[in-house]
Amino acid sequence: MLPHDLFPRNDEQLRVAARELRYTSLLKRTADGEYRFRYRFAEEILAALATSSVTPESLHSLVTGPDGKLRDDLTQYAATFAALNGPDRPVLVADGNRVSRFSRDEVRDWVDRLVAAAGRVTTWIKGQDMLRWLNVGGLEDDLASRVSNRTLASGGRQVLFDIAQVNRIAGSFADNALTIVLSNDEDIELRERAVYYLSDLGSLVHIQGLTALASAAPSSSSVLRARALRVLLERGLERPLRVASLAERPEPHHYDARAALVSAIEAALTHEEALLLVQSWTDEVRAAELPSIDEAILEELREAAVKLLASQRDAEAADVDALVSLFLDDERTANHRGVSAEIDDAFRNKKELRRVAFASLDDRPYRVDRFISQDDFSWLIEDGTTTGARKYVATIYRLRASGVLGPGATSEATAFLEARADVLAELDRDWAEAEASRQEWLRRHPPREPQTRRALRDVLRTVLESDMPPSNRLRALGAYCFATEGWARSDITGSFDELQDDERAAVIAAMVAALPAASPTPIPDAGSSFPVAILYEAAAVAALVLRRQDVRSDTATVERWLPTLLFDLREEIAAAVSYLIEDHGELAEVAAAGAIRRELRAQSEHVHIAYSLPPELWTARFVRVVSALVRDASYATASRRALLLCLPEHAHEEGARKEVLAAVEDCFSTDELRAAALECLAALDPRGSWPRLRAALRTERDLTILRPWFDRHRTPAIAIDDVADVPFMEDVIAHFFAVLGHEPEDLGPRVVTPADDARALRTRFLDRLISDPSPEAVAAVERLAVLDPTIGRWKEQFVANCDIRSVLEELEVRWLPSPRDVVRVLDESLFRFLRSEADLHRLAREILANHIGASVGNDIDMFWFRPTGGEESKAREAALQAYVRRRLEDLLPLYSPVARVELPREQQVQRRRRFDVLIITALPEQRLGSVVIEIKWSHDARVRKALRDQLVKSYLLGEGRSHGLYVVGMTGADRNSAKLLRDLQTRRDDCLREHPSLTIDVVALPCQWSDGGDNAAGGSEEGVPSGSGSRRGKKTATRTRAKAKAAMKVKAKPKAKTKMAPARKSTKKSKRTARRPTEPSRSPRGRQ
Repeated sequence: MLPHDLFPRNDEQLRVAARELRYTSLLKRTADGEYRFRYRFAEEILAALATSSVTPESLHSLVTGPDGKLRDDLTQYAATFAALNGPDRPVLVADGNRVSRFSRDEVRDWVDRLVAAAGRVTTWIKGQDMLRWLNVGGLEDDLASRVSNRTLASGGRQVLFDIAQVNRIAGSFADNALTIVLSNDEDIELRERAVYYLSDLGSLVHIQGLTALASAAPSSSSVLRARALRVLLERGLERPLRVASLAERPEPHHYDARAALVSAIEAALTHEEALLLVQSWTDEVRAAELPSIDEAILEELREAAVKLLASQRDAEAADVDALVSLFLDDERTANHRGVSAEIDDAFRNKKELRRVAFASLDDRPYRVDRFISQDDFSWLIEDGTTTGARKYVATIYRLRASGVLGPGATSEATAFLEARADVLAELDRDWAEAEASRQEWLRRHPPREPQTRRALRDVLRTVLESDMPPSNRLRALGAYCFATEGWARSDITGSFDELQDDERAAVIAAMVAALPAASPTPIPDAGSSFPVAILYEAAAVAALVLRRQDVRSDTATVERWLPTLLFDLREEIAAAVSYLIEDHGELAEVAAAGAIRRELRAQSEHVHIAYSLPPELWTARFVRVVSALVRDASYATASRRALLLCLPEHAHEEGARKEVLAAVEDCFSTDELRAAALECLAALDPRGSWPRLRAALRTERDLTILRPWFDRHRTPAIAIDDVADVPFMEDVIAHFFAVLGHEPEDLGPRVVTPADDARALRTRFLDRLISDPSPEAVAAVERLAVLDPTIGRWKEQFVANCDIRSVLEELEVRWLPSPRDVVRVLDESLFRFLRSEADLHRLAREILANHIGASVGNDIDMFWFRPTGGEESKAREAALQAYVRRRLEDLLPLYSPVARVELPREQQVQRRRRFDVLIITALPEQRLGSVVIEIKWSHDARVRKALRDQLVKSYLLGEGRSHGLYVVGMTGADRNSAKLLRDLQTRRDDCLREHPSLTIDVVALPCQWSDGGDNAAGGSEEGVPSGSGSRRGKKTATRTRAKAKAAMKVKAKPKAKTKMAPARKSTKKSKRTARRPTEPSRSPRGRQ
């Protein structure tokens, strides 16, 4: 009998029980919002059922009372327990309190239907995997014969492998699986699935049969061969280096299988093989003993070999010689960053390596000198006394001068140096010269004096009491109190909202008094420099408009200051303009039209002011005015085109729509405006403009005309349901196939063009048409299938998915619910139990991986910037930290009302132990749980070490915490990213072995920059963004390294003494930091 307290009441048991047994009805929500088991012993029973070792006898003792009968509080589950105690362990499908029992014939029928549907379906739908858990006891021979039936589709036969693996079926089924693997005329994916099955359930005889596949000529699928080699390696039937020699170069997009194989080889390397890999790099004799291995695989294995040799607690002489020889031969390792990094780590951690290498370097001891610290003092003294070489004297001199030696070591170093008086005098002279040079540098570049900051209250007192012109007073109060970030004064502490009520009232009163007599600063022409006083005046007037009704109602004041407000339409100023539009609509339209004319006169190619105006300003009357400007041929064509493209998204009223259509028709007479006019028609009237659009769409380049249909960044994309009549959709799809043709889906990196967006739009129309069951739509699909055979297969896949859904609907419950599904049944989909730090850790990892990781690509441009005078874009770690922190602040409350992101304390900042992100939550029994998150870029040189040095040592062990997440923003190529993640996982496993009490996970965020754009660049891991972009993931362009560097070159612009007019709505002031020359080193090592 199982003890009563074997399954304690905790959240983990609840999750496991609900997930494994699908009994959501056993839960209930209490009055205080907590979730509990509905019945007294339900928790223990479900936990027992979720334990694989429980037997019907022990279960019987849990559910029955002393009299041997079912407990009173469990009577409604009598059918469940009777079925569990049955002789043939039937499949249970529970929905609420109902339990269904399938006979063997019914199970066979389910298998038939599943195989038939899965053979035609390509898109897996949620819930489909449930069918694989059918209990097929007694059908083993039937399944074995089915899997060998080549008349069945490959997808259906793969489902049979799933069912067999779940039910642990071997025997003849495994024999047939091996036959499939070795048959070259079978489907490749089916053979790969068979190898996976054999790796789990195959006997030694079956695994030995895979040797024929590994030893044969290279196969048509490198994935199949890689999986077979990995199985042989893990079962000990092949040596690591032989497996490496048999491994093929992976096919495109199949790096995961190769990466798994290489990881298995690295894990299986012996000490002798690692030594051979290292020695073969510099020793030609040893190189002849090494089998022929692909260069990419060989480099990764050598990196692992260096790490393995360096990890030996007591390094052998051969290990030391091999590592030192490789370290000294820097020309061979110069282009192998991973190997170089591992060698540097080895020299940093092993004293004997430093000693041997230092003794071997006569002309360049500084290469080892950078690793030497006070720990090496003893052997430096010993070897220096023995050899008397000058390099030992210089190194000991540096250690003594740096002050890192203890009192005893300092005395010993002094005695050693005094015995070499001739060398000591020379070193003293070099040190004095270096110190004099440093002092001279400090004299020429004195430290910058810290800026004196004054309190806002004191500054306002001076402004209010002084006698200054009204314009100056209004401008000063706007600068000190209301200027937004970027233009605010940096020498002021405090804000307007922190003042007392009477102080704020005094400021507003002074501004109201100065407003009638103040004169606005003249607005310069667009594109020219402007005084910052305009921005301060706009901030001051906007503050008054938002706070004082009398200012809003004064027509003369509004007419005088509206141009100033329209010059800088940021959030608060735009809100003030919206207030003025309500009371002075005509004045606002006149001022806005003047602002648009100002940009048109400057021949602006964008006319940004038109896109920044408040929506309520775009009445039919104002649209008529703007349409007239579009027709005015005295303005530049590019400016008129930009203004024309702005009109459709503001043509909400019927009158405005007619005005825009009239302007569009007039623009067809101008060749330069014809494409823009068609684009406007596509946005205003998709169905009505289609005949004209179809005539214009003749090449892929012409597809840019349809931008309003699929560009969600400018105007709303077309709503398919609004134009979902069958003839229109059929005509659009047919024309798209005529223009685009059919190309197989390319998953590799490439340039994303408008044609890709058009294909996606074609797919949306086609999905809508296929899903329409009407006879008219079915006939349209059949006609389109003549144009392209893929449409017919598309239709078959859709029907197959419908068949799968019908199968699932006939079952009484869907797929095994996850913990989230359990709570969703109880009407709160995002609720999470947080009763331990493990729960908080799981929640943070889930949010980072599933939510932030899935959407971070849309915000890539927030992380990259090009510093002033720089040539390359840089990724700011602070920007990524702020982004993750803000997203967690937004998402955590959706899951738990008690979890929150903690801001760093000042004490932590002073001690330089500032967590990137710290999540805390209240736990039962008045405990506080926390999870530390450390964030790094993948191209950061510290990314590998920071996992141990910062997260583990400083933030977890140093602060007495146990749960952490290591978040890496991936900016490199896919291959390098996979390699980095494997290394980080290895380091994480090493840390967990050393500290079993810790819980650490590594989370990767895809932060690759898309190719194209002002900050685009080619791929490398040195801080230059590359790879997949925010909109297309991995479907981005690849460039050579030379082209990538050429794309980053920009021409340095001279610094303007005055500030330039804003080109966009946002007019953020860039923060520039003066760069000081690098302070020269005073170390005398240069003369060694």
